[in-house]
Amino acid sequence: MDEEEAKIVESEFKTIYDEDDKLREVLQGQTPESLSMKEKYEILLAYKKGGGVQGLLGGEAEEEEESIVEHNG
Repeated sequence: MDEEEAKIVESEFKTIYDEDDKLREVLQGQTPESLSMKEKYEILLAYKKGGGVQGLLGGEAEEEEESIVEHNG
């Protein structure tokens, strides 16, 4: 990860961390300063892919969606 990518990850992570109470709760008191760049990047990816905190909790929403498609499909 180059310096520009690191700045983007830092900025985006700080934004979601500051705006999402549930994210802070899931991280159990860890702060942006206490997390490594790799951890922030992985959290950010899971958060975006899963549509928020659900992405960090195992993607339950995604599994439900697949189930609905199978039953209706």
